[in-house]
Amino acid sequence: MIVLKDGTYYEPSDEEIINWQRAYDKIDVHKELAAIGNWADANPSKRKVNGPRFVVNWLKRANDSGGSPFTQKKKAEGGKISSRDMELEDELYHDFMGTHQEYFLNKYGRCYTKTGERLTR
Repeated sequence: MIVLKDGTYYEPSDEEIINWQRAYDKIDVHKELAAIGNWADANPSKRKVNGPRFVVNWLKRANDSGGSPFTQKKKAEGGKISSRDMELEDELYHDFMGTHQEYFLNKYGRCYTKTGERLTR
């Protein structure tokens, strides 16, 4: 849901989301909608009056530029992502290296990698 200037909420219908995903195929519309909602929450003085128009303009710009800066996963030097840029899936399946891996191996005698490989002592 996206809060508008007058305090009401705009919630796109499933049909709108499907149409947008077809029209803007270079981006993940669901991630962009989450970014729009977060942006509107964080910027009350910049909230918009017309929800559908705001969303379409945002999605078009994001699609043309390869995604908004709010939804692009940044990679740190060396191709690794920092913990700040991790998403839930990354955190759940992160291949722990160094001390984290050692900690789990020492405490539990095992840990699992992203590919499902089980490491044991």
